[in-house]
Amino acid sequence: MSASLISRNPDLQRLRDEGFAVEVRSGHVIVHDVWYVTPGGSVDRGSVVSPLQLNGDRTQPPSDHIAYFIGQAPCRKAGGALSGVINQHAERSLADGLRVQFMLSNKPSAGYPDYYSKMKRYVEMINAEARAVDPARFDARTFRQVGLDDDESVFLYVDTASSRSGITASVARLRQQRIAIVGLGGTGGHVLDYIAKAPVAEIHLFDGDRFHQHNAFRAPGAVGPETWPADAPAPMKVDFFAQRYGVMRRGLVAHAYRITHANVHELHDFDVVFICVDRGDVRKLIIDSLVARQRSFIDVGMHVKRAHDPLQLLGTCRVTAGVPGHYDHLARRVPTADAETDNLYGENIQICELNAMNALLAVFKWKKLAGFLADELGELNSTFSTSFNKVTSSEELETS
Repeated sequence: MSASLISRNPDLQRLRDEGFAVEVRSGHVIVHDVWYVTPGGSVDRGSVVSPLQLNGDRTQPPSDHIAYFIGQAPCRKAGGALSGVINQHAERSLADGLRVQFMLSNKPSAGYPDYYSKMKRYVEMINAEARAVDPARFDARTFRQVGLDDDESVFLYVDTASSRSGITASVARLRQQRIAIVGLGGTGGHVLDYIAKAPVAEIHLFDGDRFHQHNAFRAPGAVGPETWPADAPAPMKVDFFAQRYGVMRRGLVAHAYRITHANVHELHDFDVVFICVDRGDVRKLIIDSLVARQRSFIDVGMHVKRAHDPLQLLGTCRVTAGVPGHYDHLARRVPTADAETDNLYGENIQICELNAMNALLAVFKWKKLAGFLADELGELNSTFSTSFNKVTSSEELETS
């Protein structure tokens, strides 16, 4: 991805053509082999880094003038830090394996029109002091080829949202996870929508139903009428969603069948299983099987009933997590009986915002368990009420 992205963008390719060791990694452009004068007066090599602003695989004008440096503080040949370049000491991880030490700030009056201008300016300001020591030996234009194979990402285009926000290193905590979503109804579809934008290695979708017209009204995004041609059956839910999200990422695996006693073992090897079903017997089957093998899962549930005003609805969302060694609360919090006949959710009332809220709470819990989001309570059960507009947490996970 690095080599092909560079070749498609004249500003990045121009840097490489002029001999700079350019790499694109995790939504950042890096120029390596930048000779600089260290605080001790010696000459060493560092790297200049900038987040990339992309539209698809095409660079856009940089959104700001900030860059970063990997190495010691760049100094002048005569001594003293490059005060017109170094903004602050800022030790931080921009991405997995991409740790910087200094923030750089030098803004031309007209800004930077492209990454060639931005990266070359910073490199030359830093490298000039080393070249003053020996111009032939300490030239940053090394013509070294780096980063030619960067296809490890599950995404089909660079995640510039994380790099632009400076959270690539945090997002990396979600990498390599294998996730299962059982049930692609309203809530399950929204769970997929959020998880598909995380760098998890695989997302397995389990559902034996077809995606009908009424499903579109609580699924994320919009669906056109061409989804249901007159001469063909409605698509399977798992195939519909796998194709839809396959335009942005790899690792989607569709299982067009329901979970039963015969195949529940297929859920045993996932890092987290999201249980998004409305049948109590299926929920119990899955949970009992995962608990027996000390696996992690997150179960969701929704309940809707009429308020005193028959035209108003009262809705609640529940999210309950089970993690190894912490399952005693499940019997109190997770309903395993089938829904009653007057349950409005069972009548397919379309309330997409409740599905989305239920999914959000579930994904928040997953990201807490993964260490991406801070977790002060360690709750294993939470409920949201529309009438009170309040999330209530319980069954806190004891931490030492």
